[in-house]
Amino acid sequence: MCRMFLCHGNFGEDAGRLFLALSETAKNDPLLVKAGSTWTSHSDGWGMAMLSDGSIRFEKHSRPVYEDSVPTIISSGTVLAHARKASPGEPLGNAFSHPFYAEDERYIVLLAHNGSLDKHRIANCDPKCYDRNTDSGLFLSYIMTFPGTVKERFERAIFESLKNGVFGKLTNLLVVALDKFTMIEERLYFSHNASRSEYGDLYLVNGRGWTGVFSSSILMSAHFPAYVSKSKVENDTVMDLP
Repeated sequence: MCRMFLCHGNFGEDAGRLFLALSETAKNDPLLVKAGSTWTSHSDGWGMAMLSDGSIRFEKHSRPVYEDSVPTIISSGTVLAHARKASPGEPLGNAFSHPFYAEDERYIVLLAHNGSLDKHRIANCDPKCYDRNTDSGLFLSYIMTFPGTVKERFERAIFESLKNGVFGKLTNLLVVALDKFTMIEERLYFSHNASRSEYGDLYLVNGRGWTGVFSSSILMSAHFPAYVSKSKVENDTVMDLP
């Protein structure tokens, strides 16, 4: 399982703090420690996408985020960041770190995922989507098979996945899309936490000039801004991040 966040707005000095909070949590996740887990780190790579004024900076790494230097993060725009703990049997390497990237004639789409997806059931929904990618990469391919806006595609893929048992007990998804013609972004998030575990919760956070969606344990980091307001994300509903 993984830790991740999606933020948009004017970050100011909070930009570096948010990344450090992700890094600290990836090294020693307080909720996994609390649960007595045999593993407490998210050590299988990390990645980040930053969008500002229609431009995209996109990077993925195989090394743990907590062994890397703090990157220069944009002071305003959109940031999607992810620290990976690979599911058993899933491939490793920077190509399989999140976010995943796809595009068609209209949209560029980035996706980060926490939890589990049944790869074989995705293939049953659409055989063209089955290859040697990770479950997260396959799900992004599945989203792209549908027509409409990215939100319409995302909602349809989720509806079909819930109906066909693709999601495990925990499936959290963050999506950023850029319309190539209008340069308008869509920022979407979804939480399916059937076990209602604290670890699986997503939180909507309002900072000074920015909003974001975060995996629960990131908020427990000493680096995370203390002044913010937060609320637990509603389950099984696709939401827009303003």
